[in-house]
Amino acid sequence: MEDEWGDGEDIVLRASNRRFYSEEPIVVGGDSYTAEDIWRMLGGLLTESRQNRILEVCRNRSEKLVTVLENIYDRGNISAVMRTAEAFGFY
Repeated sequence: MEDEWGDGEDIVLRASNRRFYSEEPIVVGGDSYTAEDIWRMLGGLLTESRQNRILEVCRNRSEKLVTVLENIYDRGNISAVMRTAEAFGFY
């Protein structure tokens, strides 16, 4: 898949032609990772169909619908709602 996916540089950004939530690197345990770094590290763990699905969701993201939560008493529900929204391509 090296020829199709390249080395990971800007792979999702090129596929979606949209920006991530933040272009700033994500810091974990003192190490800094860009979205491309994460894609490169995790891409080998995903099947080709899963990689294609992720790219498809990124390409078709909608900025016309936003998730809003109010009076949350179980913080675990926030994560579930956000994962679901992301899976369907909503910010």
